Amino acid sequence: MKGFTLLMCLVAVAAAVVSGLLFFKIDFDKAGLLANNKAMQVQLTSSQQRASDNATERDQLAAEVTRLQAEIAELKARNTTLEARNNQLGREVTRQRDELAARDQSTQGAQQELANLRKQLAESRAALATSIGGASPEQVAAYEERIRDLEDQLIAMRRTQPAPETTAFAGVPAGLSGEVIEVGPKSAFVVLNLGAKHGAVPALEMILRRGSTVLARIRLTDVRENYSVATVLPETGTGNLRPGDVASRP
Repeated sequence: MKGFTLLMCLVAVAAAVVSGLLFFKIDFDKAGLLANNKAMQVQLTSSQQRASDNATERDQLAAEVTRLQAEIAELKARNTTLEARNNQLGREVTRQRDELAARDQSTQGAQQELANLRKQLAESRAALATSIGGASPEQVAAYEERIRDLEDQLIAMRRTQPAPETTAFAGVPAGLSGEVIEVGPKSAFVVLNLGAKHGAVPALEMILRRGSTVLARIRLTDVRENYSVATVLPETGTGNLRPGDVASRP
């Protein structure tokens, strides 16, 4: 009986020891779990803050992308408008060049015809002077009629001749000047910020300068109220034209 009691005491002691160990282990594990939980909460808070920062940055980037897309669309629209304007100006310059070429050709033809008439008139007068002594009245009358015809033709030719440049540009201010606001493709033409209200007239020739350097000679081909289109005369341009260059009378 005493042996059984002793055994039971030993079992009770062993159970108490095991219980103590288990309690200690549970308490230790609990402290570890609490520490892990706190660390996880810190990580979660940090992750949430990073997520919030990323969302804010994403919204900012989206707004920036939207703004850039709007600017690109506006630039495309402006580029389309400028291309259309350049094409229109190119057509106008071509038309003006054709008109100038036709007028120059007509003027050259008229001048040649005028020179021929003057020569014929001089020859007729010389022939009349050398042969009048032995000419018949009919021949003298024919010469005089021919001279009158030639003189009438000369008068008619003078009336149809273009006005002299000094007369055509008499009303243009001597100090007329302006700046280039646009340069056409391959520097074939320029747009100036001076127009009819400033005294500009078609066919007026001007000099393009940058500082004291002469860049080209231009001729106004299309004069509007506030601006003018000018053709760069061939073999006078350097090809290095840009907005801000100054145009003035020679």
